[in-house]
Amino acid sequence: MVAPLAGLAVAAGLLAGAGAAAATPGAGEDENLFDGTWTFGHTTKTLTAEELGVVVEEEAEARGPEEMSLSVRCADGIDTSIRDYVAYCVAIADEGVEHPWKLTGGPADAGLVVEVENFG
Repeated sequence: MVAPLAGLAVAAGLLAGAGAAAATPGAGEDENLFDGTWTFGHTTKTLTAEELGVVVEEEAEARGPEEMSLSVRCADGIDTSIRDYVAYCVAIADEGVEHPWKLTGGPADAGLVVEVENFG
């Protein structure tokens, strides 16, 4: 678990300049979670690294194909009360492929809005 997170900061720095297109699936279509950017809301304004990983994992599995299973590990959390809006996570797909994600959170009326940007 530590190895994927250790290289995440390096990967994030190298790929920070990569642009991402918004992924907006149509009705009944599964969203490609590993290509582009996707956004979702959450009901709290602060999430620890562990909580953020669980929330993003649940959101990804709800958006992706029914047969998809993955695990998400985050190096840090998001806390809008201290303007800590950025977190780095890695999604590990069934086949062991790692997908680094940069998460940017921001305050919303009902809690928190999270944008997930893919690096790979």
